[in-house]
Amino acid sequence: MFKIKRICIFCPYSGQGNISGIQVRLRMLAYYLNSLGYDVHVIGPYENIEGATTHDFSLDVPLWHRLWRGIAVSRIIRRLRPSVVILEGPTILAGLRGVKVFQMIHDSKFATAHRRRGGMLLWLYYFLMCRVYSHTITVSEAEKDRIATNLQLSKDRIIVSYNGIGENWLRPPANFDKEFDLIYVSNFAKHKGHIRFLRAIVGLGYRVALVGGDLGTLDQVQTFAESYDLDLQFFHGLSEAELITLYDRSKVFVFPSELEGFGIPFLEARARDLPVVASDIEVFHELAADLGATIVDFADASAVRAGISAALKDGPQPIDTSHFLWRNIVADLSDRICSRNCNPPRAS
Repeated sequence: MFKIKRICIFCPYSGQGNISGIQVRLRMLAYYLNSLGYDVHVIGPYENIEGATTHDFSLDVPLWHRLWRGIAVSRIIRRLRPSVVILEGPTILAGLRGVKVFQMIHDSKFATAHRRRGGMLLWLYYFLMCRVYSHTITVSEAEKDRIATNLQLSKDRIIVSYNGIGENWLRPPANFDKEFDLIYVSNFAKHKGHIRFLRAIVGLGYRVALVGGDLGTLDQVQTFAESYDLDLQFFHGLSEAELITLYDRSKVFVFPSELEGFGIPFLEARARDLPVVASDIEVFHELAADLGATIVDFADASAVRAGISAALKDGPQPIDTSHFLWRNIVADLSDRICSRNCNPPRAS
């Protein structure tokens, strides 16, 4: 086994103040890796990461500035002298000998029609660096397949480490009155599918909770809701306890997103016994095979209506989600990054 004492996690983006799956995973990795005895250091624009020493560093700058700032992080990492580095953001490391470097890719949006500005540059970066660094980590088998195809990368260089949930998600659901028929937890971005979901339920009178921060489409969603007199309530900045309570006050979770690497709210909803109606993408088929869900094409309004109607009629659907606890996920990842077949490259 490769002996690891210190692990560095490089996560240089703040998420514009919005909670994301990346941030949740970062905090859980730090906490549970520390509980396993590792000295964990987080490099990024964060404070108070439980279980980790933090080092302030940000790439929330224009695209071309990120290149030279990214190179500067090598100095921080060399000073810390870790055994393992997990890159949660693109950067080019230099001068590291005998160190395992794992490139994390939550989703390969950069290689799809949903890519943002600079997507082709990101594709080139990942194409090159996924061959230089020890291994790539991603969050589902579906995403592993997409990365292997888009980056022309051998699958044996890709490790799958699912996202998870904390212990609080497994406590018995509270017996609240159901204030909302439907709930969708997702930041407001174009590929998240809010409008096509709302278009499908126009005229049905459902009470809907939408939870998330604005990544560019919140105004559009609010305007659409007002135009069609939809019964929507918007929530942002909820604590974990408040989010759990909101799930427990809802009947059905919908997930109309057009692209996900994993989709933590799918798992959260099932942990709270909510039936899930999710879009027809590969990762949701993967999760549905384990957790159960109704898969529909959200571009087909009649199919969406039928799926939601059936889920509301069926009611709560309890299932054991304990195998998705973060402590289990992180312990498995620890075993993987210490395994013999993930040795760092030899120093030249």
